[in-house]
Amino acid sequence: MFRARFLLWPSSYEQRALARGGVLLPTRKIMTSYPRVRKLGEMAKKTARVLARSPLGPLRKVSRGRPGNKVRRLAAWREEKKRKMKEKRERREQRQKEREKLGEDAPPKLEPRTIENTRVVDETVVVPDDEEVIQDEKTDEFAGYFDHRVTPKVLLLTVKKPSGKTVLLLNELNKCIPNSEFKLRWGAELKKVIPEAVERDFTDILVVNEDQKRPNGLVAIHLPSGPTAHFKLTGFKRGYDIRGHGKVTQHKPEVILNNFTTRLGHSVGRMFASWFPQVPQFTGRRVFTFTTRETSSSSDITGCFKTFDAFLCQFISFMHYFGYIFRGAEKVGLQELGPRLTLKLRSLQEGTFDSKHGEYIWVHKRKQMDTSRRKFHL
Repeated sequence: MFRARFLLWPSSYEQRALARGGVLLPTRKIMTSYPRVRKLGEMAKKTARVLARSPLGPLRKVSRGRPGNKVRRLAAWREEKKRKMKEKRERREQRQKEREKLGEDAPPKLEPRTIENTRVVDETVVVPDDEEVIQDEKTDEFAGYFDHRVTPKVLLLTVKKPSGKTVLLLNELNKCIPNSEFKLRWGAELKKVIPEAVERDFTDILVVNEDQKRPNGLVAIHLPSGPTAHFKLTGFKRGYDIRGHGKVTQHKPEVILNNFTTRLGHSVGRMFASWFPQVPQFTGRRVFTFTTRETSSSSDITGCFKTFDAFLCQFISFMHYFGYIFRGAEKVGLQELGPRLTLKLRSLQEGTFDSKHGEYIWVHKRKQMDTSRRKFHL
């Protein structure tokens, strides 16, 4: 049965030859002796003769459009890229000359289309000098900090059995956050730790969770009355592993919050700001940046920010810099101190930590909320 089926169909070489109208060469005696294969060969020869007499001429082998050699293919790609860059530069220079020639009558510059400038209009976006927002901020949980009535004091905690990477992360945070203390929980329940922290005048508690001995979450509790935020933590990189990093000083840092535009974003941004003293020491030139950015690739942003992989998600980049490195009369650079990490808001809960009976202000629901990459929640 197998022999008969083998003889019934031509080989892959013979199929390719017949498909392109070529001549079927007898590669096997057993195949050429089979009547059906001989008939297929005669049909292929007849097709080739007809095509040779056609006005289009005989069929020729079509090039695949790229070299088969890897080195030549790479060289051709480089030449093509160089040519396109040259053409792009010439077009840009031509547009610049036309703008200089037209002067004030020149058309406005075209802005690149990005996710940020094409974001979906959100009703909760905060307008500057909004009286309702100003009144809410005067009476919210962070009003005491912004009125200079409360001095920030942060308690850093681990899980019950922390791994080495979690301890490294908390040590880095302890170095860079002024007036902070790092404690190991050693099996203590978080609900029992909160009243003791309030008695010792702590204003915030940061708990780093982990999974498979890697830090994967951050719980931020504002004392004494909340709120509580739960973040997903990724992309942790300590200062020692950052190329060209600097040394952390004891100066009080500046805090820069970027793109926290909605009401939810304002609440989260005010929580971040409450971790640090409100009177920075500008002589130390230390800078903390919290930046919300939505992206689908890992890339360096010019100057200072770095975001990590995301899809239909909004992430918060946490970075620490020794800024204002003067490289001349007009040039200023930035030197990163570390640590570097990325946060994604999972939920915002009223009051202190209560996983069973707590009321949630906002919960991230992926299938319902992540319907467009141009929709921002923060």
